[in-house]
Amino acid sequence: MTKLLLYPGSFNPVHSGHLGAAKIAESITNLKSIFLVSASNADKGQLNLIDGAKRCKMINDEGYYASICYSALFHEKIVHYSEYGDCIFIVGADTWDRLWDTKYGLDQKELFVHFKNYGVKFIVFPRYGIPIINMPDFMIKSDLVDNYYSGVSSTQIRNSELK
Repeated sequence: MTKLLLYPGSFNPVHSGHLGAAKIAESITNLKSIFLVSASNADKGQLNLIDGAKRCKMINDEGYYASICYSALFHEKIVHYSEYGDCIFIVGADTWDRLWDTKYGLDQKELFVHFKNYGVKFIVFPRYGIPIINMPDFMIKSDLVDNYYSGVSSTQIRNSELK
């Protein structure tokens, strides 16, 4: 079956931290990353089509595939993209942490079963100050990942541009 390396996020803007994580995930899996620009986000609301297209173009300009994703919740992304192949998701520790919060869809037991049923895997990148919940059944571990810290965030970039 086809394997997909999927990198969902808002990418507002895409930055060196995102690109570095994608490169590392690609080196671990021997797959090409597909960035999924979230059109609907449980915390951030709806993305308009023009902004989505601009973000996809920024990602394309860096040599990556990009697509707008209309699934707001992670368990919805898994159902949708699993139709096309076995999914490996690239996420940061902040996203991994939110996955286990019932505010974002399923309770932990349901999510565990959902991941197992779909055979989904995750490459979880550290973020400063956010502990990573270890779920070895679903995580692809690597020293390259564990030792990666970009120190860059889209929020910091947006805030610095406002000054």
